[in-house]
Amino acid sequence: MSANDAMSTHQKIVKQVEEKSGVVNKVEEKPAVGEQGLRQKTKTKSDLFTKDDEEPKYAFSHFYNVTHGDECTTNHHIMDKGQEPYPSATKYMQVIKCISGNSNDSRWPRAEPNQCCSSNETSLRPLWYQFIDPGGMDGSMLRNFDFYHGFLPREDLPSLLKQVGDYLLRVSEVNNDSTIIQRDIILSILTEYNADKSGEGRSFMGDVKTGKLKNLVIKRQGSMYQIESNRAFDTLRELIEFYKTNTGQLNMFTFLLKNPIKLQSWEYLHSDVKEGVLLGKGAFGEVRAGTLQLKTGESIEVAIKITKCSSDLCKAKIKEMMREARLMRNFNHKNIVRIYGVAVDKQPLYILLELVSGGSLQSFLKANAGKIDVRDKIRMCLEAAQGVAYLHSQRCMHRDLAARNCLITNDRVVKVSDFGLSLIGTTYVIRTRTKLPIKWLAPETISTFTFSLKTDVFSFGVMAYEIFSDGAEPWEGKTNAEVKVAVTNGECVQMPSCCPELLRCFIATRIFANNPEMRAEMIEVVETFQRAYSESRTFRMRRKIKSFMQDVSRLS
Repeated sequence: MSANDAMSTHQKIVKQVEEKSGVVNKVEEKPAVGEQGLRQKTKTKSDLFTKDDEEPKYAFSHFYNVTHGDECTTNHHIMDKGQEPYPSATKYMQVIKCISGNSNDSRWPRAEPNQCCSSNETSLRPLWYQFIDPGGMDGSMLRNFDFYHGFLPREDLPSLLKQVGDYLLRVSEVNNDSTIIQRDIILSILTEYNADKSGEGRSFMGDVKTGKLKNLVIKRQGSMYQIESNRAFDTLRELIEFYKTNTGQLNMFTFLLKNPIKLQSWEYLHSDVKEGVLLGKGAFGEVRAGTLQLKTGESIEVAIKITKCSSDLCKAKIKEMMREARLMRNFNHKNIVRIYGVAVDKQPLYILLELVSGGSLQSFLKANAGKIDVRDKIRMCLEAAQGVAYLHSQRCMHRDLAARNCLITNDRVVKVSDFGLSLIGTTYVIRTRTKLPIKWLAPETISTFTFSLKTDVFSFGVMAYEIFSDGAEPWEGKTNAEVKVAVTNGECVQMPSCCPELLRCFIATRIFANNPEMRAEMIEVVETFQRAYSESRTFRMRRKIKSFMQDVSRLS
């Protein structure tokens, strides 16, 4: 291709880029999200950069005709500073990563093979601009602060910020559109609250005298950082140091940074974690085996639940993941999967769990069908019951008990897991449409969408059926609609013949009782299975003694 042809092609693509990205001859503002962080605008070329001796207003990536830098993988390309079509920007370009794309999306044309570090690899490049805050929002700058808590959601703050002046740094994500995720630096602090007789300083709950938790967005104005509109600082550290000795004021409250809250015992860095082999995948992301270096310096094996965030689902996933982790931090029982903590200093986010090598109880039962004796099945039910009874003692409804949501160790110890639907409380009514595991639900859940500790008892009974049936699905051969009718009419799954008579009777009358008030508490369930387990041991001993005596008789 001649130089003229190359320039012509270059100009055509630049024009296409400008049309798709909105680089035109006028400035057209898009609504900003809140009043903080990175504001997105359609810009002219002159608006992107000011005079040569000034800092850039925005760092940007055009992803066209670039020379790639030191690192290149299938979906991410780190680009050199300052590429065409705006060479005058060379001095100010940031080293950034491109975002991965869908080859079926018309906005992602294919690059020529020689434009990627791997000479024979074809890569994808977006045809629009991505404005990026040049202030270290990838977290590398923020991780220099020992009170930076990454993507910690606001729901975790009350347990950390307890005294007026307690503070920490974190980041929050706002999704502006399908191509850009905005990250804001948040200074979370328990503030003084100025309440006076005029009514100013009142919240809708009345005067707040002991302090109020505030999340202050640290705004960027050019290269400056600020909270108050009349004060700006060259660096984030300068801002923090200033408010340690000077009181700030916003609207009805004042704030002074007194006590930085460092990472808690359950908060780890990604550098403490090493990913290993893949154990499973799901809608949330994936689970991998790995190692965790504890704060004592000891390394242990863990299961790493990795949440993959993308676009508008990201903030919701973070909130859901951290809610589950927050709940599990309160649990300590041999039949409950243990949580070691979370790593949220950057993405992807990690939940760090006890590694239970035997896998799911459901898979174990199916893989060993016909090989597990009745006494072991009783013990498995007993261990699961002990775990659920512990949850109930903590006022926690599991709400999704099933063999698939229990794990088993190599020593065949059952542990209750998967607390994604669990809630603290004794009753809960669903207000919105939700997908539910019909075949494990109590009749009142099906008819009135009500969950309680007693609905857990009913679901435990269905799980006991799974255990005694070698992992068979309950109500096999029936549709969910048919099961709804059957359960609400008082029918229940029939325990297999291998289940001892004591348990068959107890499950039918005290676990599958149609009236929740007639159902047993989990502590009674534990006691009954404990008795059945002891009796099975006695029966086994008697059988062994009888067999021994018969052998002796034959020998004599």
